[in-house]
Formats: sequence, structure tokens, C-alpha cells
Amino acid sequence: MSDLPEAVQSSSCALFADDTLAYASNCKPSSSPCCSLQSDVNSIHNWSMEWNTTFNAVKSQQMLIAGRYGESSRPPEPSLVLVDSAILLVPNTKHLGVHLCSNLSWSTHINKLTKQVAPKIAVLKRLAYRAQLKPAVLSVLFKTLIRSCLEYASVVWDNCSKEDAYNLEKVQLSVARAALPHCRKRYLLKSLDWPTLAWRRRRSKAIYFWLLMNGRGPPQLKGSIPPTAKTRCSYGLRNSLSVQFPLCSSAARRLSYIPSTIVLWNSLPAHISSLSSLSLFTRSLDSHFVSDRFTFGLPP
Repeated sequence: MSDLPEAVQSSSCALFADDTLAYASNCKPSSSPCCSLQSDVNSIHNWSMEWNTTFNAVKSQQMLIAGRYGESSRPPEPSLVLVDSAILLVPNTKHLGVHLCSNLSWSTHINKLTKQVAPKIAVLKRLAYRAQLKPAVLSVLFKTLIRSCLEYASVVWDNCSKEDAYNLEKVQLSVARAALPHCRKRYLLKSLDWPTLAWRRRRSKAIYFWLLMNGRGPPQLKGSIPPTAKTRCSYGLRNSLSVQFPLCSSAARRLSYIPSTIVLWNSLPAHISSLSSLSLFTRSLDSHFVSDRFTFGLPP
């Protein structure tokens, strides 16, 4: 499978285990990506015939992401065919555990997450109310079975709407209320030492960005980060590691991972962003954001 991307000429191809993704970007409203994508789909089919394997057209899907266009200027929808079978055009699809929507909304993904953990939450609540499970044990189960699901790939979808973000917070609060039924709501998370999920997502974004800045992340993302002030200017600055904010033509782009995290990164003091140790950076980051550890992302 490693030589499959070489067969794709006009678009890009990404592989993960037995999943194959062919995609084209920056398509103008007046042009159609269908021709180039169809050519690459044919190339993928020819490659599979050469290596005596098959791609299932029934399980294949296509999606057009064009959230910033109105209905009148929306690019034409592609009509791709694989082995004489039309590839189904869908409004949303699941890719590597993340539900992607054609309108760039994360509501579908958040709803799927809450439904996924609902049975586990019901079990934890029964253990808390009926078996009188200790809060310390319940906390371990929650972090292992539920919070890990709610935070999967969270740096990607942290730009979800405030309503979707609060729906996730309500999941954590419901378990916290079961663990400490007699505690006042405003003290629940602090009593259990559970930071808000929004606080943890902000922390994860900053840590992942530190890895990219220090050459320890995927090279594809490292190449997408604009230059720092140190490389742009020859004179001394207060924070030479501040990153230039990229040009964003839409709100969705501005709220995506790299632009939104650049704002967060540039707001950090220079003595934190310049740390060369991940453990020191993490501890300093936690100290910097300690004031809103249990309130960030919650309504007043």
C-alpha cells in the first residue's frame, strides 16, 4: 500500500491501515474538482487491479466541504464513480474516529460523542448511587472510560460552538454530581480536582503546538506554521518566539487549530514558550492557567 500515493497525480492521498483518502483543496467556485478526482479514482482502481486487491465502492463515500460559500456560489458537487458504481455523496462522514461535516460544523461529532458515552455514564451513576462507590474510585473510572473518549482528537474540534462545548461539560458535571451528591454545584469540579474539559483542551492545544515548534510533531503541520518574530526581524524583541498570525479568509479558518493556537501561544509569557523541556513547559502552563482551572468554558 505504501506506493499507492504515487499513483495519484492530481490530488493528495493519505493512508492509514486499510483506509484510503483522496482529496483536493482550494477549488474555486467556477471550477469543478470532479475531473481530477475521477482521474485519481480511476488510477486507484488500476493500482488495485495491478496488485490483485479491490476497493469497495459500496463502503466508499465522497463529501464536498464548502462551508464559506453560499448556495448560489457553491462549487458543483462531484459525481465520482468507482468500478461502474456511483460513490455515495454524504453530508458528513467518519474519518479516523472524527465525524467531519460538509458545513464545517462539529455538532454531529459532539452529539455522537455524548451518545457513545451515555451507556457508560449510566453504569457509573448506578455504581455511585446504589453501590455507594467511593469518589476516588469513580474518578478513576470516569477518567479512563469516559473522559478519554470525550477528548479524542480534541485539538481538531476545539473550535466547536459554545453550545456544543457546554454539552460536553454537562456530561462531566453529571458524573461529578453523582460522585458528590451533597456538594454544591459550584464546588463539584474543584472538590474532585477535575478541570473543565475546555481548560484541558486549551492545555492540549498549547502542548501540541510546543511539540510542533520544537520539531517533534508531524512535518506536514510544522510546515504550516508561519515564521516566528526571531526569523522575521534582525533586532531584539520582547518575545522572539511569537508567531505571525496567518491570513484567514473565513471564520472557520480563523478558528481552526493553527490560527487559534497561535493566538494562545503568543499570549504566553516568553519565559514559558521558550522552555526547552516538555515537562517544565507543562508545569509552567498549568501554573499560568491555574486561576480558571475549574471555571474555563462554563457559563457565569
